[in-house]
Amino acid sequence: MKPFSVRHPLALIGTAITLAALVLWLMHPAWLTRLDYIAYDAQIRAATPTPLTGNVVIVEIDEASLARYGQWPWPRSVLAGVVNRIRDAGARVIVLDVVFAEPEQRLLEPPDAGARREENHADANGQAGDRFVAASPGDLDLRTSVEPGRVVVGQYFRFDGEGGSKACLLHPVSLSTAFRFDAPEAPYPMANAATCTISEVAGVAAGSGFLNASPDADGTFRRIPLLIGFEDHAYPSLALAAVMSYRNARAAQLLQQQDRSERLRFGDTSVPVGPQTTLLLRFQPDPRAFDRVSAAAIALNPGMLRDKIVLVGGSAAGLRDTLSTPMRSEAPGPDIQATAIDNLLSGSGFERSPSSRTAEVLILLVCGVFCTLLFARFRPIASGLGAALLIAAAWLGTSRYLDATGVFVSPAFAIVLVAVNVGALSVFSLARQRRRAEHSESQAKAARAFMVTMLGNLTMLRDLETGEHLFRMRRYAAILSAALQKYPRFRHVLTDERVALIGELVPMHDMGKVGVTDAILRKPGRLSPAEFEEIKKHVAFGQKVLLDAKSRSTDLDEAIWTVAFHIVSHHHERWDGSGYPEGLKGEEISIEGRIVALIDVYDALVSERVYKTAMSHEEALDILRQSKGTHFDPVVVEAFLREEQAIRRVKDEFHRKPVSLGAPWN
Repeated sequence: MKPFSVRHPLALIGTAITLAALVLWLMHPAWLTRLDYIAYDAQIRAATPTPLTGNVVIVEIDEASLARYGQWPWPRSVLAGVVNRIRDAGARVIVLDVVFAEPEQRLLEPPDAGARREENHADANGQAGDRFVAASPGDLDLRTSVEPGRVVVGQYFRFDGEGGSKACLLHPVSLSTAFRFDAPEAPYPMANAATCTISEVAGVAAGSGFLNASPDADGTFRRIPLLIGFEDHAYPSLALAAVMSYRNARAAQLLQQQDRSERLRFGDTSVPVGPQTTLLLRFQPDPRAFDRVSAAAIALNPGMLRDKIVLVGGSAAGLRDTLSTPMRSEAPGPDIQATAIDNLLSGSGFERSPSSRTAEVLILLVCGVFCTLLFARFRPIASGLGAALLIAAAWLGTSRYLDATGVFVSPAFAIVLVAVNVGALSVFSLARQRRRAEHSESQAKAARAFMVTMLGNLTMLRDLETGEHLFRMRRYAAILSAALQKYPRFRHVLTDERVALIGELVPMHDMGKVGVTDAILRKPGRLSPAEFEEIKKHVAFGQKVLLDAKSRSTDLDEAIWTVAFHIVSHHHERWDGSGYPEGLKGEEISIEGRIVALIDVYDALVSERVYKTAMSHEEALDILRQSKGTHFDPVVVEAFLREEQAIRRVKDEFHRKPVSLGAPWN
């Protein structure tokens, strides 16, 4: 333990980093919001699921329904029959997750059309003149099925002023507001056009609600708007309209609490809402959590729908409107609507209130101060362990708080601050210790390994890889580097120190993936060309981090930085020059890049991923042989094949199936 002073160099560095982090948090750039999304998604996946109310049932338009009633869209008389059967089964509220924006029409031929064709000698392209448009009785059938009440229909609002219905019969909510502090000009979005269900049907419906919803900037769907303003009135979402009809509530209140948080109250229920009156949804981990029945089998399940909110939505192939949520990469639209309805029934949405943001600042300052004190008073290894405990405490504390209260407090930036402090203070401390010869080389290696492991773990938070992948990469790199040392052409390049550095720094190869969006990084299928161009940018992101670190660290070990930079920059280059990002060819590629390129491809081939099965060791070797001289350095492939038994033992000993992290916030 060392003496402490506020003028201690490490204390000054740590304080400066903490203050800079605080300023950055106040600015809150887009990448920081992305870190919040990552933390939020991880924490709600680990949260204890809220029990369902049991009052929501989905009637699916599935393959069996299409086989019975024909292809979609059904004639409205057929849909009217489905609505009647649901009502006869005792449903309290029926929700149609669809907009009937146009009257159903059919083309009829006048009785004297044949005579007029002979008289007028219509040409082959002029038969439209022999037909006229007449309204279909299907609209009347649908109106008759909706008229007894208890049916809620859909509508859309537009914000660009284009399109929309010329005349809409909408169902506004009687809304009152009470703000303790300065109120926003509009507490909900204001639309300037609407696309609504035809007035013949909407006029007899129990209510209507909008279907507008959009994902966050990272492509993940986490919240829905509950209110939208249009022509001096407020209108409810489809889910809110359904629940208000279920509760016989005609009015709602938007209330601001003492801590500046907001809640929407209707009847005896209130839910927390965020900016623009949005609800953070509590998704269920079970993809089939809600009761559901085929539209073709309603009569076979007479008791399932009694006194329930029944949501009619498509689930057949081609009808599924899927969205990425924190729980699933492809969640059906009806399940998301059902989740919103159930959350509103129970008043159980998640919340990120102004007080939680104040707590984030406090966590940030506490982590910064404690991390600085650790490095100013203790040796790097002990300080690193203390910093790891600090990260664990911040994560577990906020996770438990979310589980207990439903309020999200993001620990993401505080954890990043600790990681940056660990990196910066470790580098500075190790440089000072080397100059003064206060510590042995083994201690320096241990601290360096600690930093690299943390960077690798930060990458794993974004990617679908497991810890075994990084461990195998280290072992493969050590085996292959040692084998290449025996070749005369590499003997002067691959010194013992450089071989050790390659093994230690190889986990950093994909560190730049932190900058790639979840929608691309976690996509289960093949990437489009545009998406592949985006994911290729992870190399540039990793290079920028290393270059920034070098520019800010005057005492950085040049050998360590060079090996790390080569690993990050060259592991996607190809021997024939067709790789990226620079298209280097042959010996232009660093030996570190050639080694990591081969072992990374090998481990990907023999590993099972959530989107592919694993190849056998022999199949992977065949691909490596075929790629000799094109993708890989022929000598590196030769050395790998000589050591393939040792490589295989590592693969067999340290392989396991990957853990699916679920669907890649608001």
